[in-house]
Amino acid sequence: MMAGGTLAGAGKSGGRTLIYLARHGQTPLNESGVLRGLADPPLDETGREVATDQCLIDRDYGQWTGISRDAVVAQWGLVDRAPGVEPRSAVAGRAVKGLSDIARRYLGGSVTVVSHDAVNRQVLVAFDAGLGDPDTIPQDNGCFNTLLWKGSGWAVLGVNELPEGP
Repeated sequence: MMAGGTLAGAGKSGGRTLIYLARHGQTPLNESGVLRGLADPPLDETGREVATDQCLIDRDYGQWTGISRDAVVAQWGLVDRAPGVEPRSAVAGRAVKGLSDIARRYLGGSVTVVSHDAVNRQVLVAFDAGLGDPDTIPQDNGCFNTLLWKGSGWAVLGVNELPEGP
């Protein structure tokens, strides 16, 4: 598993890589609607067993980390207009690079990568512009998105998929 990006499992199968881009589970910060940014809570015992890829860490909200999204929007109109917020293009650039590196490293396999809603949305639009405005793409807690890397590029096979209940 690849958290923040967290990486798990790899099997061989031809010249492609299947990536499941998941959103991490609920935290007290995302449940309360505050911008988490780089305020990375400490990992528990299970979390310490995974690798972290800095290309897939959450968006940097700068001084707005820990402030409610609504308060930032009330002051600046959009989170993107608040000073010190990492530009969407920078988030997309580093995340696409990170995922492409992972896909090449595990060519022919399947990999689970865990990241954050702000990162996932930018990746999804970078790989499929037809998905529209990143802010409208659902990313429920614990969801996964299915991506396929073929040497010539990416395809989005599924968005905001949730595991079936018992």
